[in-house]
Amino acid sequence: MQSMRLILVTLLVAVAFVPSVQAEGVQIADYLGFAWETGGFLPSEAGDVFSFVGVTTDADPLLGVDLSQEEVTFYVYDLVSQGELVDNPAAGWTTILYSGGTLEMYRDAAMNADYGTYPPNGTVPSTFTDGTLLLKGTFTSFYVQIDPTGAGTYGGNADGVDGELITTCTGCIYTWGGAFTQDAGAQIPDGYDLQLDGVLEIDPAVRTQSESAWGAWKASYNSSNR
Repeated sequence: MQSMRLILVTLLVAVAFVPSVQAEGVQIADYLGFAWETGGFLPSEAGDVFSFVGVTTDADPLLGVDLSQEEVTFYVYDLVSQGELVDNPAAGWTTILYSGGTLEMYRDAAMNADYGTYPPNGTVPSTFTDGTLLLKGTFTSFYVQIDPTGAGTYGGNADGVDGELITTCTGCIYTWGGAFTQDAGAQIPDGYDLQLDGVLEIDPAVRTQSESAWGAWKASYNSSNR
C-alpha cells in the first residue's frame, strides 16, 4: 500500500507547555505512517490511547539495512492522553500531552507491511512487528500539537530497553518527531486518524558519553553491520 508523502509543515511549539525533545543526535531513519486514537481524534479525552505504525523510507548506514532487500517497520503503542491540556481559542491551537508509551522497531525481509483498515486488525500490528527487533524503547515524554487546519507536529523522547541498537549504544536517547495532517493532502485509510511523516534520531546519553565516544560508537556500529 502506498501513501502520498505529506508536505512537512513548520510550526512553532508552545515551549511553556511541551516537553523538550532532543535534536542534537544522528538521524537514522525517515518514515511514513498512520496513527489512531481510541475514541477518535479530536477530541482527545484523558485516558484515550494513541498508537501508530509506519514504514521507514530512508535509513542511515548506522542501521545496517538495505531497504531494497529489507523493510524497517515500527509500532508505537500505549501512549495515554492526558486530555487537551492546552487550548488557545484565539489562535486555534490545541496541545495534548501523553504519558507512558512504548516503541518497537523491526527489520525483516518479508516486506509485507500492510495498514489495512480500522486498526488493530489482521495486519496491524502483526506485519509491523515481525522480523528482528532493532529497538524497543519506553517514552519519557510525548506530545501532539494541532493547528486550526488539522495539521500539526508531534515528538517525544524514549529510553532504549532492548534490540540490536542498544547493544552498541548504552544509555542513548531515541527521539521521534515529525509532522502530520488529518485532512488536506492526506490519504488516510479508514479507521486511522492521522497521516505521519517523521524521523528517528539517536542522541548520546545526555552528554554522559564524550563526543569521541559517540564517534567511536558510530564507527563500531558501521563495522559490525558490514
